[in-house]
Amino acid sequence: VFSLVKNVFYKLKDPKKALSIVLAVAGLALIISTLIRSDINARQKVLLCSGGILLMLPILSGTIRRKNGQKTSAAVTPNKVTFFSGAILMALVTGLLIPSAVISNSTEEFADLIHPYNPALYIVNSSLLSFGSWVLWGGVFYFFMSRKTRETFSKAIWVISGISLADYFLFGTKLGILSSNLQYVTKPVFNFTEYSINLIVVILLPVVLIFLFRKLSKYVSYVFYTASVIVLGIGVMNSAQISAEYNSLASTWFLSSTSSYDDTVNIPLSRNGKNVVILMLDRAMGSQLPYIFNEKPELKTQFDGFTFYPNTISFGPFTIYGSPAIFGGYEYTPERINERSSESLVSKHNEALKVLPVVFGNNGYTVTVCDPPFAGYNWIPDLSIFDDHPVFHVYNTNGRYNYFEGSDNDATLKISSRIKDIRNRNFFMFSIMKISPVIIQETIYDSGLYNEAIALSNDDNSSVNGYSLVQTLDGISKSTGYYNYFLDAYPVLTKLSELTTISDGSENTFFMMDNDTIHSPCLLQKPDYTPSLYVDNTEYDRNLASEHTINGTALPLNTADQNTYYHVYMATFMRLGEWFDYLREKGVYDNTRIIIVADHGRGDLLQFPVICNNVNMEYCLPLFMVKDFNTTGFTTNEEFMTNGDTPTIATSGLIKDPVNPFTGKAINSDAKNGPQKVFLSNKNINDNTGNTFLPGSWYTVSGNPHDKSSWKYVGDH
Repeated sequence: VFSLVKNVFYKLKDPKKALSIVLAVAGLALIISTLIRSDINARQKVLLCSGGILLMLPILSGTIRRKNGQKTSAAVTPNKVTFFSGAILMALVTGLLIPSAVISNSTEEFADLIHPYNPALYIVNSSLLSFGSWVLWGGVFYFFMSRKTRETFSKAIWVISGISLADYFLFGTKLGILSSNLQYVTKPVFNFTEYSINLIVVILLPVVLIFLFRKLSKYVSYVFYTASVIVLGIGVMNSAQISAEYNSLASTWFLSSTSSYDDTVNIPLSRNGKNVVILMLDRAMGSQLPYIFNEKPELKTQFDGFTFYPNTISFGPFTIYGSPAIFGGYEYTPERINERSSESLVSKHNEALKVLPVVFGNNGYTVTVCDPPFAGYNWIPDLSIFDDHPVFHVYNTNGRYNYFEGSDNDATLKISSRIKDIRNRNFFMFSIMKISPVIIQETIYDSGLYNEAIALSNDDNSSVNGYSLVQTLDGISKSTGYYNYFLDAYPVLTKLSELTTISDGSENTFFMMDNDTIHSPCLLQKPDYTPSLYVDNTEYDRNLASEHTINGTALPLNTADQNTYYHVYMATFMRLGEWFDYLREKGVYDNTRIIIVADHGRGDLLQFPVICNNVNMEYCLPLFMVKDFNTTGFTTNEEFMTNGDTPTIATSGLIKDPVNPFTGKAINSDAKNGPQKVFLSNKNINDNTGNTFLPGSWYTVSGNPHDKSSWKYVGDH
């Protein structure tokens, strides 16, 4: 088709003029159609109209030249050193600097230890893509151009470099949390002020840069050399850090006697002994539970014997602050941890994770631990912290199982390969987005797909070949693609019955596990709340408010965040309900004590806000519910609780006078008397590397934690 059209134009008397007219007509049509459309926003209209104007420029520039007459240009001697030094700088920025900065910020999230892959290889791949795009292809176009156009290329790379660095360092620096699939947790949104300021910079900066180019053209290449050396140095240091961190993770992982993925996960329970189960559901809030049970009344039957404690707090809004007390009790609140200032934070965190396993293990219980959160202060739990207790059964299950067809190892390998392909392509695309003017960043980002055609090319809901591991939402009821974090955590819950081994003996067992399904919000297909490549809940969502109302109080489900959180919450409890039915069927439910607890809540949903000092304390209102031995019915207890009560309840009546094996202090809830201190600060384990937490805000709470008057801000330190 191209050859046909080209030949037609060559037959014309003035093909250049004809092409200019065709482009101008197309540009005008694009502008008119854009202005009358109502299904696109202002940003898209500006982009499309700008494209239309660009299409009209050839005929406009030709008209201006004819009006002013042809001017004889002085002979031009293009400087290829300037162009290629600028192209090399852009290759280093987009291929090395930006990807290495992202990965080095949290190497563990990009490391694959199940199917070993060093994340530094993503930088190698993005560097090759970037070098090929800027230097090789740029060089091809450069050498095929006329001498005058080559000089324009030199000026263009100078201007592009300046705008790109300004866009990267000055704009879009606070777009929120970026997942390891390069998808923002919350869709990036720029306000009018950001658009305006960036537009002014993009318009004025080239004027300044062209002026400097003309005045100081012989120094431009030296500027490029200097900038390239700096960027190369930073990128190499980041890459070295990434490799070192990965090697450390890998050596710990593969050398630990408890971390083998070749071992079959086994959760032993007995029919005639006592079983104690602690399930930590990361980021589960208590306030959603009544609405979950209201929508699915059968859950009350499946959760028979449980007591729900709605007035529960955690000691911080993030796992680093809220989880230690779950496993170690009140000795491991942020305040108590900081008091032991001569010991490292990581050692105290590891100690907290080991308190209950060691207490029960020392009393003859068979101990099983799955996914201890932040063990070794690693995103992928360092199971070697339990190496001094080789009789414990310790596993990492997150990311280990496959929700789809095929054997788990083969299927997870396919998923792992797909994730690698996504990152290898999209790191370069992410860099292009970050160096672009704000007005086109959302278009390049494309809801995290970065305009990849293959991402949505498969219509098979059950296939692991080529499907999208990035979920994009259309409103609050429809979505396309899967969320890979959800696919890491959710299959563990679906396989709990398969992983559980029931014995007829009288041995006592202790099992504790962390699961991130609720921490991985995504849209699921109703009414079963299961993952689907294409979700459409339009019919189910027509009466969301009225269907999720209890005693006149509706659960707000107006935003995508509110809706996706509810979906994964429901999916978690439906799968746990199925496991409890299995335990009931096998005769081990009544002799099993089960504690379901969360490390913290979530404040950004603003469903039932409790505001203190401009902070929503829903961040610190976790789920807490307990089923004791041989209990029946589902009840609610309004008693004030903290997730630090977990060890006391877990050991009650089973371990006589339980004592923390590491400190020698009694395990009890005496410290709950009086106001409780809650801490809000930097949540990153990579930043909290000392003996005490980084400074933050302290609050006290006494009374009903859902009443904002119960909370008091007591200062920062």
